[in-house]
Amino acid sequence: MVLTPEGKKLFEKTISLFELVKEMEAETDEGRLEHEGKIQIASTHAVIQYSLSQRIVDYKLNLPDVNFEIIGGGVNVILDKVESSEADFGIANFNKIPDGLVFHELFETVPKLIAPKNNPFFKNKHPTLKQISRIPFILFPNTSTLTTTIRARFAENGLVPRVVLVLNNFDIVKRFVELGMGISILDEFTITQEDYQRLDIFPLERYFNSRMYGIIMRKRKYFSPTVRAFLRSIKPDIEFEK
Repeated sequence: MVLTPEGKKLFEKTISLFELVKEMEAETDEGRLEHEGKIQIASTHAVIQYSLSQRIVDYKLNLPDVNFEIIGGGVNVILDKVESSEADFGIANFNKIPDGLVFHELFETVPKLIAPKNNPFFKNKHPTLKQISRIPFILFPNTSTLTTTIRARFAENGLVPRVVLVLNNFDIVKRFVELGMGISILDEFTITQEDYQRLDIFPLERYFNSRMYGIIMRKRKYFSPTVRAFLRSIKPDIEFEK
């Protein structure tokens, strides 16, 4: 089942109506303080684990009455949760920003190649895309923007990665690479100091541009003081529509 064009318009107006009601309630509610309330975030599992987790822990230690509801999933899940206002905002890398949403840049990252320690695949420190395409490759599902980026870059050079395994978890990908199943490409922010000890890691800047991750939210959305305060803690210069 899908909404008709008329249904989509009604859906948007209904969400806007509920946003207005929430704003009106907050104006008369004693619980408007920034240090209490709930924050609902939709993001990728990688961002939750490698970027958000410590921020949330630190924030919660200082403000114990602020609670979080974290929804992990792919870009389609994130967009759905943000568009329906089930999440206050989302964080991810997006190939395209749908109408009705606004994107705030948060951090940049570059893709890096990971291989087993002392790997038998590459003798030099700068493997080419052609060399990479010959090696068993562990990839993320097609719903991942990283996968879209990888496939497009290989296709531009008339190449196709030799995919032997598809996984949707960064840590599990690392584990299979460590066990010698193949190689993979990850966003740099997901690679830890421990990974540098147990994996061979190669730069890919000459083949891949940096990827921007950011905050996505509905236009004209009401944000509680609690949500606004947390957003400013991770992006101090963020602006909210009036």
